[in-house]
Parts: sequence; C-alpha cells; structure tokens
Amino acid sequence: MIVTCRACGARYEFDDGRVPARVLRVRCPVCRAVFRLDGVDPESPDPDLDPELSAPAPEPAAAASEPSPATGSPDVSEPVSGDEPAAGPRELARTRLLARALASDILHYHRARRDEALGADRILAEFTPEIAASWKLIRARSSLPRDRAAGIFREALHEILASGAPLNV
Repeated sequence: MIVTCRACGARYEFDDGRVPARVLRVRCPVCRAVFRLDGVDPESPDPDLDPELSAPAPEPAAAASEPSPATGSPDVSEPVSGDEPAAGPRELARTRLLARALASDILHYHRARRDEALGADRILAEFTPEIAASWKLIRARSSLPRDRAAGIFREALHEILASGAPLNV
C-alpha cells in the first residue's frame, strides 16, 4: 500500500499485512501534518477531504509504523489530539515569518530601549505590552495549535529581540 501525505506530498510504502484493519491517524515525519491511513479499504476516499466521512478515528497503532525502509516512516507512536488541526509546512512557515517580523518590528522601533532593557535583564518587563499585542496578532492569524505557535514566537523573541539571551517567556 502506498500512502501520500496530502500536506507535503511525501510518499510512504506499507506492507498491507502489517497495517491493521481499521482507520489510523498518523503524523508525517517530514511536515508533521496528520493524515488518515485506512487499513480497512485502501482505495476509500480520505475522510479529511469528504466532510460526510469525517468521523473520529481511533488512536494510532504501532503496527503501521514499519513501511519499507527506503521511504521513511510516519510517526504513529505520538498521540494526535482530535482538536489539533493538521499544520502543513506552509502554515508553519507563515507563522514563523509573522513571529519573526513582529519581533523585528519591536527591535526596529525601540532599539535604544531594547539595548537598555537587555543590559538590565528586563526585556520582558520593558516590552510586555508590545509582546502581548504581537501574541494577540499571531493567535488571530495562525491556525497552528496554541502551544506550537507559542514555541515559534518564543524562538523569534529569543533570537531577535533578546539577541539569543535567555528569556522566561
């Protein structure tokens, strides 16, 4: 059975005998998107594409985690929350770009204030309103799960606003 990730197009080959006879949710190791693997009927349409078929899927099983070694392996050992939308590489890149742009804007418009705050180890206290407003914008524009978007924003703040210095965000 050959399965293709709909988010990034990565292809995986599974031995039909190793895939359990049920629908599994698996995570692509390339782009981290979640997709369904139908062990009951490999030719059935993807429930993500047909709203009438989108019933909750059972939790992933480790039996499907051994495709041919040449093509890689989706991560089925990691539980997938039903509330979490599949985040494709474009959404990740878009959120990362937005987070970096907002952190760069804070630095650009307040460089002297940032330099003083960095020297006194007061970046968070000094820029709380700007960081809060930026976070609100990221939450409004990104469809990533909250914790994933927060990690991306935190990385941008550490790297750009704090010049690599540790922040307790």
